[in-house]
Amino acid sequence: MGLTGSSYITTFVRERFFYQRAYGTVVLDHAEVLMSLLAVVSNAIGLLLVFVWVSGRISTRALLILAGVAISAVLAAVVGSVAAGAAVGIVVSFSAWLLWSQKAAAAGRLAPALVGAITAAGPTLIVWSLLGTENLTHVLLGYLVGSTWQAGIAGVLSLGGRPAKRSESGSPWWPLVYVVVIQFDALIDQVVLLGAGKGWAGAAALAYSLFVATVLIVLYPLSSQALAGRLDLAKRRYSIGLGAVAGCSFLVLLPLVLPLVLRGGHVEGIGYNRVLDLSLCYGLAIPFSTYWQLHTRAAHGDTDQWHRLAGWAALLFVVHAVGLVPVVILSEWSLVPLATVAAFGLMAVLWSRQPSVKGT
Repeated sequence: MGLTGSSYITTFVRERFFYQRAYGTVVLDHAEVLMSLLAVVSNAIGLLLVFVWVSGRISTRALLILAGVAISAVLAAVVGSVAAGAAVGIVVSFSAWLLWSQKAAAAGRLAPALVGAITAAGPTLIVWSLLGTENLTHVLLGYLVGSTWQAGIAGVLSLGGRPAKRSESGSPWWPLVYVVVIQFDALIDQVVLLGAGKGWAGAAALAYSLFVATVLIVLYPLSSQALAGRLDLAKRRYSIGLGAVAGCSFLVLLPLVLPLVLRGGHVEGIGYNRVLDLSLCYGLAIPFSTYWQLHTRAAHGDTDQWHRLAGWAALLFVVHAVGLVPVVILSEWSLVPLATVAAFGLMAVLWSRQPSVKGT
């Protein structure tokens, strides 16, 4: 957990650099929404690969072919524009990171693989320092260098990782449905806030990133070990306690720490208060999100549960979208995160009442 936390601290250092130079600008709003869209695509591809890999449905040869296709796609996109090539490259590298870090976990090398994520902010900041952050192409190039760095390190450490034996009765279409719905659920708030005026989407992106980072500090190492067959959650019912501790720590420490690490440059006054208010609202969802995501991610390797997980993801998205309706009607933009709180809260309660499934 310490290594995962360190990786998100260094990621926040990178985001701080960007926000202090571009907060309240169209470049930042557009860059953050674009990066969220790229995250939807890369997570869909990467987690789908994780799904089929842990179930033993994809060979090394097939992975090599996919790598060749990915490199060709990047080169073809560069012909159109550097920005397009960088965007495709980000998708490829982050998808590879998701798969290779899972393989590294299966090989017992997740901790050293996370060193790549911890240090990835460095190459990004070097690029931004040299090129600046005044246009979208330079911003994307910085993200590309960082994501390629962490993927490369995880790729080396993933060698020798083998999936645990799993059942093979589930359709591979269910993971795709699950991943796409989950990623669009993460994006919907920023899309809604594009209509709230300049600065709102960027503030929400940063606030949501702080929320996700806190959840993943607890979630990522445990869920990766569970998915690799190294942790049986059916015997470890402390996940809601971990989530509660993480959530309370976030709500208490954020007002103390955030002004020290974020204020400066363009992030002052109402801009800073907007980030703080949105972050605190998202923080209320941390215990519920941690519990629900830990158990659902641990079930990814059981192909018999894929259709069930897709249904849960769809329900999460529907509850979230319905919760946003009154907020949009009333134009109470600072309350947008409460729809996320309601969605994860309901999912956590419903999941806790379900019969236990393998690994969860």
